[in-house]
Amino acid sequence: MKYIKPVLLIVLPFLAAQAQPPYPPKAEAMVRHAIAYAKQYGIEEAIQQTNRPQGIFHVGNGSGWFLFIYDQTGILKAMGYRPEDGVGKNQMDRKDLNGKRYVRAFIETAMTHERGWVDYNDTSVPGDRMAPITTYVERYGNLVFGCGVYRN
Repeated sequence: MKYIKPVLLIVLPFLAAQAQPPYPPKAEAMVRHAIAYAKQYGIEEAIQQTNRPQGIFHVGNGSGWFLFIYDQTGILKAMGYRPEDGVGKNQMDRKDLNGKRYVRAFIETAMTHERGWVDYNDTSVPGDRMAPITTYVERYGNLVFGCGVYRN
């Protein structure tokens, strides 16, 4: 019995660390930078800088990071990666392959808690493979700014 406590003190922190997905500070930094930009230059300019291929928040192919902006009803206002895939459309009930309504989770998290993390699986990967994504979301007025990070 006297050896259980020291073993638990060593093992439990390791297990806890393994159970927590990596929430990269870069995702938070990107969202906060975009919100600061929106405060300084306006929402419309931030949206344009996200959607435009040469915009400062447009990441292009293969970066593993992407910024997005939704309104509180689920309309995608901006996507820093493949904006042609849904800007202007209501995506509130979009589901991943496990049935999780992840856009709804983004909006509920940001509107309820001001900011937070949402995990889901991307369904746009060729062959219907699931690609796990960790996403940081933050509320700014009636908008949700988010940054998704592919976890390979």
